[in-house]
Amino acid sequence: GNLLVAWSRAGLANDDWVWYDVYDGTSWSGVNQLSDDLGNQVENIVLRTRPGTNEIMMLAEESADVLYAYYWDGDSFGSQTILTSDLEDGSTGDPTSISAERTFDFAWLEDGSTGVAYWGEEGYRLVSRTFSTSGGWAGSSVIRDSASSPDVQFIELTSSNWENKIRGWAYDDDNDLWIFELNSTLGLANYTEI
Repeated sequence: GNLLVAWSRAGLANDDWVWYDVYDGTSWSGVNQLSDDLGNQVENIVLRTRPGTNEIMMLAEESADVLYAYYWDGDSFGSQTILTSDLEDGSTGDPTSISAERTFDFAWLEDGSTGVAYWGEEGYRLVSRTFSTSGGWAGSSVIRDSASSPDVQFIELTSSNWENKIRGWAYDDDNDLWIFELNSTLGLANYTEI
């Protein structure tokens, strides 16, 4: 397999672009940039490899709270998809705080070509959207929407190697931890708030 590395140049010229390089096991391809300018400084990037392939889902957040998705088919990135323009930024102004972390993630199911993105949105929402390599992105689904709930501050998703499930956790600004599990059809199978 190949190795793909992606980064931004925060605070430098062209900090609104995602840059990347691919290593094929022998040499690097050379620095490239995505064909899309994200418009504002790139703050967070997540890369998730589809099991058993050279395919990757990349999510990138920019400073105006827009979350972008790009699918790498093993050779090149496809077109840009905007997942939300209302991403919870998780920022408290303190870069040492966990609250300054990312409020989105993506994971693939182990046995197929389907994955899911989860993210927090302004206004206390937890949202998901599934992706299929054959059909692209489905519509968004609101998992939680309650004005009395605190904002999402951090999300992590992990694929289960033996059960074909995705497990995740989210942290909010009331110091609550939510643990959830998605079944093989990416439906919410279990949800607990600690």
